Amino acid sequence: MNRILTLMLLLFSGLWASGQDTIYFDSTWRVSTHNNSAYYRIDKKENNGWLRTDYYRENNQVQMRGHVSSREPQIKEGYFEYYYQNGKLLHKGNYANNKEVGEHIWYYENGNIEAIEKYKGGKLDGELKEYHDNGTISMVSFFRNGVQEGQTKIYRNDGKLVAEGEYTDGDRTGTWKYYDESGNIAGTHEFKTEYQLAEAGLHIKLPNSYWSLIDKATGVRTRYFFRREPVIDSLGRAITPSIMIYIEDASQYKQDVTQFSIDKQTPIKEQKVETEKMLTQKNDPNYPLSIKNSYIFKCHYTDGTSARLEHVLYMVYIITREDKGIQIYMDMTKDIAFGYEQEFINTIKSLKEISQLVKAN
Repeated sequence: MNRILTLMLLLFSGLWASGQDTIYFDSTWRVSTHNNSAYYRIDKKENNGWLRTDYYRENNQVQMRGHVSSREPQIKEGYFEYYYQNGKLLHKGNYANNKEVGEHIWYYENGNIEAIEKYKGGKLDGELKEYHDNGTISMVSFFRNGVQEGQTKIYRNDGKLVAEGEYTDGDRTGTWKYYDESGNIAGTHEFKTEYQLAEAGLHIKLPNSYWSLIDKATGVRTRYFFRREPVIDSLGRAITPSIMIYIEDASQYKQDVTQFSIDKQTPIKEQKVETEKMLTQKNDPNYPLSIKNSYIFKCHYTDGTSARLEHVLYMVYIITREDKGIQIYMDMTKDIAFGYEQEFINTIKSLKEISQLVKAN
């Protein structure tokens, strides 16, 4: 009996000395029990930290292997490899203080390279190459300090060029060229985010190159129609946010933006649009609009389609010092608002009087 006890003590003391722990995780990497786990982890103590190895529990295949200097929070140091459940390499690269450095390579499950990335201090920096799963190049682009900059080329899976153009500060800029399957130019598109609304004496900057001016109409009042590229909502529907701007003479209001906003809202409110909150420079210390004689209303409504989609609607009313009355309507569905509503706020913030911009420069 004493001999058995001694052997057991030696066994457990050996495990303790090796510094190995096993932790189980569910499919979302939350700590779990063995029976409910999808992965498990073994940390082996070494002089400079731990060798961390994660496994797929179903077949005990390595999912990740690398060194960490701290287990909680995890701080990666040095070379790491990640694997598919079938044992094929998914990703390899180096880390310093838990940040990606140097070259990182991603692989498809068939073994072909998916992407080659260059990092500096955890941010993409340098050339980025992406590949189709058949091994042909998909895209070549460049990053500086985590921001896409310079020329980008996009290719079909047969290696032929699809599109090429420039990025500036993470946004598509200038004229992009698009090619057909024969290599001929099929069309061009100019990406532009800043506009002078000359009729109102205003400058506006759209939040990114996914937005563009679709139409401009002139007459008694001028209308600008901006539209975003579609966003896919939680049910897979393509939603197209839009911004409509109307500019007209408002001299009859004698700078009374309150009455101007009431008059312009009346036909809209008849469509069962409900106001959630009204913002002014007086009641909101973070008022996003620099033009004082203005109101911002955040509203919501349900559209008349069979889907009965709920919408978020921003209504902005301005009378400039030159007696130009401006109405701005910004519309998107509630489903996508969490991820994209800030684009409306950023657009409102960008509105500046051209005369003030000239003075500032």
